[in-house]
Amino acid sequence: MISIPLQRKESPVSLTSASHIRRFIAFAIDWYLGSILVSLPVSMAYYQFFPQQNTILDLRTLPFSTACMTLLASLLIACLYYIVLPYRLHGQTIGKKIMKLRIKEKGKQEVTLKTLVLRQLIAIILIEGSVYTISPLIYQIICYGSDSMLETITTLHYILTIVSIACCLFTKQRCAIHDFIAKTTVESV
Repeated sequence: MISIPLQRKESPVSLTSASHIRRFIAFAIDWYLGSILVSLPVSMAYYQFFPQQNTILDLRTLPFSTACMTLLASLLIACLYYIVLPYRLHGQTIGKKIMKLRIKEKGKQEVTLKTLVLRQLIAIILIEGSVYTISPLIYQIICYGSDSMLETITTLHYILTIVSIACCLFTKQRCAIHDFIAKTTVESV
């Protein structure tokens, strides 16, 4: 005789875990706002040298010293939006606040500044690197004289981003690469 257990298995996903759709919408809002803010210094610098042309986000077209200063201004804005803002808002960016989500460090009530730097700057911007506007700007300066090196890094970032999305969609924990690195989750509030 076959017996069917009547007890429910525990769900590997927390009941407060964020849905994929809400997390994607929050990401889209933050991507849009962050891109506009990070692009401002680049647009202003580009206009100083090429007032008659449309703005493109390629720092390599600017003199190296101007490109470096522009990158620093854009990086400061990115850090304010992606690190300081969620630190001050208890793990929420504007997109996450609208979608009622927050970044939470596993095993803790609040996400720390150190964890946000690891998650947002190191893991997302530098390692995954293909979705935020600041990432290509950083690598344009690092690869200032080498198009082939920049293409290789860009391809690697796209691959890592695809793997990260797959991790988020298909793992029990619903965590992207940056969540695994920083030991964070995105949860509903």
